[in-house]
Amino acid sequence: MKKRLKIILFYGTIFLFVLTSNLLIHEFDLDECWNYGFSVGIFNGQIPYRDFNMVITPFFPFLFASFFPIFGSSIFIYHIEQALLVTVFIYLLKKYLNEKMWLVSIFLVLPLPLFAPNYNFFLLFLFLLLLVLEEKQSHPFILGLVTSLMILTKHTVGAFFLIPLLYHQRKNKKELTLRMLGTLIPLMLFAIYLIYHGAITQFSNYTILGLFDFSKGNGDYFSIGSLTFIAFTLLSIYLKKKKQHLSCNYLFAFLSICIPLFDLYHLSLFFIGLVIVTLKNIEIKRSFKLASILLILGVTLIQGQDFLFNRSPYPNNISNFKYRYINQLGQNHYQEVIEIKESYPSSQLIFLTREAYLYRLALNEPLSVYDLMNKGNLGYHGREKIGNLLLKEEDAIFVVTNSKVRIDEQFELAILEKVLEKSELIEKKTYFTLYRLKKEMA
Repeated sequence: MKKRLKIILFYGTIFLFVLTSNLLIHEFDLDECWNYGFSVGIFNGQIPYRDFNMVITPFFPFLFASFFPIFGSSIFIYHIEQALLVTVFIYLLKKYLNEKMWLVSIFLVLPLPLFAPNYNFFLLFLFLLLLVLEEKQSHPFILGLVTSLMILTKHTVGAFFLIPLLYHQRKNKKELTLRMLGTLIPLMLFAIYLIYHGAITQFSNYTILGLFDFSKGNGDYFSIGSLTFIAFTLLSIYLKKKKQHLSCNYLFAFLSICIPLFDLYHLSLFFIGLVIVTLKNIEIKRSFKLASILLILGVTLIQGQDFLFNRSPYPNNISNFKYRYINQLGQNHYQEVIEIKESYPSSQLIFLTREAYLYRLALNEPLSVYDLMNKGNLGYHGREKIGNLLLKEEDAIFVVTNSKVRIDEQFELAILEKVLEKSELIEKKTYFTLYRLKKEMA
């Protein structure tokens, strides 16, 4: 009984720590908002790719939308789901590495908080799950199913896992067939879903053809990040040759999570995978449990300076985001958006801002292809297509932030400039300026 209570307390503490950290401590960013928005859109009956743009395969937003019919679609529920996911991740990590898991846990918060809700963390979760299942010699159909879920979470990563999955048992025809069936059945069901909803063309445009534009608009092939990626690749090759372990083959496939964004976030996710596989193949007598816990708590407190010392009103009054800590400036922006909506109740508002998802979700309005205008997220030649579509929005009011967009940000600044050239100023407010197409354009 005491042992069971101890286990409950351990994983309960992890759950509460992750939930509290993600809601209050870690800075609210747009990746979180976009991922949450995908799930809300699906919950509200919208079809990915047809009704709103998305460059990933949709399993992660579908999974997180599955709780919404029961508990509601606020971001608080979304974070409860993520806290459960991280708790299961730690359980698998402990199962796979025993006490060595503490050395991995450090890198979930250092240098970046990596357990925020995001499909990339879910890929790390599936990577670890695959390692655990392979070690247990689980049923080959299940192994194929997990690989299929990786493809359905992010196809550009999951596809690489087909190689070690199928190559490892290439001589065992029965097991190879079961692995292939486990992979193909969910993919076929997804294809039927797309065809039924008339979204197959848009899916191909955003997730396949659009990759050409994505690689042009994002990533830097001559940077410290790309050099780090090369170093990680060489380390993976060395580990694979030295250990000849199946986990090393999967690690090599997991390198794809960094392409083409050789940034700190994606490199850190692969680094965790590298640490997991390395620790599995070496012996360490000490667990460094106490030191790891103290370091995790210390880093978390440092990351939470804004919440701890610059207290903004909490809970806030932003619809759907009430229990997510958002700083005072973000709350002020929301209040002005409400004022704009009340001033122009019969007009269509198009937010030509990076934060469009936040405002659209807070207003409880459907998502559109105008709400996520990141480089490479608009399909093949999407910049020209979306720009031309916007120039046909005769009755719309374009809401633009007064703060300038930096060149290094993902937002397609060229579209904004194209629209503003053909627009006239309606009203300038504290945080936003409103425009409408000139009469000669309409």
